[in-house]
Amino acid sequence: MDAVLAVAGVPVRAPGEPAPTWWAHHCGVAWMAAWLTVRPREFKGSRELLAFDTWSDTISWWDHRGHHESRHRPDLVGFRLDGRPIAVEVELAPKSIERLRAILYRHVVWRHAGNSNGVHYICGDEDGLKRIEKAAKTGRTFRYDDVGLTLVLLDTIKQQALEMREADPCAVVSAAPPPETARGRRITAPTAQPSRSISCRGDRTSTPARSGSTASKSSSPLTSTSALAITVSATR
Repeated sequence: MDAVLAVAGVPVRAPGEPAPTWWAHHCGVAWMAAWLTVRPREFKGSRELLAFDTWSDTISWWDHRGHHESRHRPDLVGFRLDGRPIAVEVELAPKSIERLRAILYRHVVWRHAGNSNGVHYICGDEDGLKRIEKAAKTGRTFRYDDVGLTLVLLDTIKQQALEMREADPCAVVSAAPPPETARGRRITAPTAQPSRSISCRGDRTSTPARSGSTASKSSSPLTSTSALAITVSATR
């Protein structure tokens, strides 16, 4: 892994060997990174986000076992061309509704602080999408529209990544290192290729960071908020 990171030019320490229970999650994050790469886009991975306090914070929740606290950061973060970040969460193993609410509340805080323009959840099946939606709609400390939520199936990500790679094998390019800014490295990416987005509810999460938006199940995630600029990724 150290050799891979050296070749990729990613200035982070390699993670340890993942437990078997994490393999599906890592594969999901890799598919999302592939989807971004063939656009082409640039992105920050979870390991890179360790360098930025704005993308790691405490979450807390109560359940039948008592009170819990842990640190949380997104799996990936991408940037719109206007510089606003979009968080990406790959959710394949079901978490409790209480813990999901705590994570969504953290995204609400990031969004209202201007650190984020919303969050995209990538789920393995329809049950996963419904679980995230339920947690967002039953949050006791935030409104549903505060989250800036977009829901996408992992199979959609896989299909689109493969289709775009087959359609234009030469589209994958390496991006130059971005300039530094207060919120991380900000990049100007190549112009996004045209794509169609479909929303089940007819609304997109394209509003500014401080305005509400309606969650959508998108056939073309992230493009709903505009073209992304992103830096190199590594898994949690």
